[in-house]
Amino acid sequence: MKKTAAVLLACTVSTGLVFGHPGHADAPLFEGLAHPFGGLDHLLACALVGLLAGRMARIWTAPVLFLGGLVAGLLLAATLPGLAPAGALVFPALVILLALPALDLRDLSTWLGACLVLIGSAHGYTHAAGAATQPSFLFGMFFSSLLLIVAFCAMIKTAKNFGRSLQFQYLATAAGVLLLQVSLYAWS
Repeated sequence: MKKTAAVLLACTVSTGLVFGHPGHADAPLFEGLAHPFGGLDHLLACALVGLLAGRMARIWTAPVLFLGGLVAGLLLAATLPGLAPAGALVFPALVILLALPALDLRDLSTWLGACLVLIGSAHGYTHAAGAATQPSFLFGMFFSSLLLIVAFCAMIKTAKNFGRSLQFQYLATAAGVLLLQVSLYAWS
């Protein structure tokens, strides 16, 4: 499991993809929909929230808290721009999010819920700062994030139902992230 965690962490720190993706100021809905699939930091965050949700008894609490935090971060960026450097929040959030599924929690504690809201807020703030809060882009990003979280959650829930280990679940998540990234690069 340590090797898998190291691979996921290396993916987040390599090539500088842990920063917000500026340049979406005039982005249409399609770019917002495509953004979570193309930004490795966003894809990894959604995959890890899906991994965490798939391991929990109440699968909808983790995605709702993360996406609620994402919306809060989007709104915070709209009301208080320039509060924090755009990319500084994403890396620490991904490191924390990488460790959460390994805690083997059956239910959501207050501490874990607060972490998910803060991580979602950091991610939302970072991306809204780069997107200049265009509503169509942000709506598309939110919708695609939900879709990715649900897909990874379903994959992990299925693996868990077949008795697969936590290490297998991390590997399946890493493989899913890698497959999506390779497919998108080959397609573009």
